[in-house]
Amino acid sequence: MLTTLRRSRPRSIRGPLLLFACASALAAAGCGGGGDGDSRTDAAATTTTVAASATSGQGATAPTTPDTTAVAPTTVAAGSAVVLRTDGLGVTSFGDLPEYTVAALTMELGEPTGDATEPSFSSFGTCPGTTLRAVEWDGLAVLITDGATAYGVEGGPHFFAYLYRSGGGASLVTQEGVGVGSSVADLRAAYGEALQVNAGEEGGGPSFSVGPTGPGAMYGFLEGTDDADAVTAIEAGQVCGE
Repeated sequence: MLTTLRRSRPRSIRGPLLLFACASALAAAGCGGGGDGDSRTDAAATTTTVAASATSGQGATAPTTPDTTAVAPTTVAAGSAVVLRTDGLGVTSFGDLPEYTVAALTMELGEPTGDATEPSFSSFGTCPGTTLRAVEWDGLAVLITDGATAYGVEGGPHFFAYLYRSGGGASLVTQEGVGVGSSVADLRAAYGEALQVNAGEEGGGPSFSVGPTGPGAMYGFLEGTDDADAVTAIEAGQVCGE
């Protein structure tokens, strides 16, 4: 306080006497009124500075870059964003571009464990188009074609089918909770009259289907047809033929 007053007044003989009197007689009355005014001025300046800073911060807009990363939908079955569906895999649908499909599944399952291209007459059967790309995450194989399907035109590569078999990695299930290892009894409880169980005539093994034949249905393979026999694979989309 004294230092502030000395700086604000001319140096003279009367200065020290006035300061002493002020300090002695008027201490209770707040002789340093000028100092309090200075403090209020400083506080107001500080408040103004802070307010100005906050206003300028609110007005500033950070530059944005379009997000090309696939984001998983929120309307998926609980437990995993990747769901074995008749229209795709929850985070990606049949007909999606390969880049989108692979990016969406990589976000959920990690990096693919396999990515190979082969002729359409492939290890998965006879598939649409001239080439087949199979991107795999352990037991899940995602099939991509350049041919015409119910989900895309010829010459436009797109996701058209998947096959999920027993294997390591994530344990995937349908919206009804059926997966590899579920029993025939589980299938009956989940799908009721929509389920068809096939004994495996014409050289094929036991299998099942849910819904009408063709795109939009779900298929799978079984150990047998008894209630205790297990599901060994599930597939959907425009599945490849023999």
